[in-house]
Amino acid sequence: MKADFALLPLFYPFVHLDDKPLFLWYILLKMRLLPRWMTNKYLLASTFFVVWLLFFDHNDLLLQFKRGQELKEVKAKSEFYRQKIAETKKEVQSLRDNAASLEKVAREKYLMKKDNEDLFIIAEK
Repeated sequence: MKADFALLPLFYPFVHLDDKPLFLWYILLKMRLLPRWMTNKYLLASTFFVVWLLFFDHNDLLLQFKRGQELKEVKAKSEFYRQKIAETKKEVQSLRDNAASLEKVAREKYLMKKDNEDLFIIAEK
């Protein structure tokens, strides 16, 4: 039993001719509606795999881009805090070494005074 390819509907996933399934891409190839390179199963599988990884996977391309941006932000914050730690270590070292600087910080930051002194705080508007 021979079937005319022109009469086959193109929306069927496969049809049976002489009890052998013929897939739609095979029919389109035989009718010369698709170029031969588009029917290469390795090319189709590789293309499907790449598209799946780029757009549908849980680690898709957009998510990787966002994570890269977050990583840059975290590295910038890390560097900022490293600088702050270094400045604080220098300040602590200078307070340990010099009693005059310790007294200056106590008077300016914490408003401490000696027993025989009066402290006047002037508030600016």
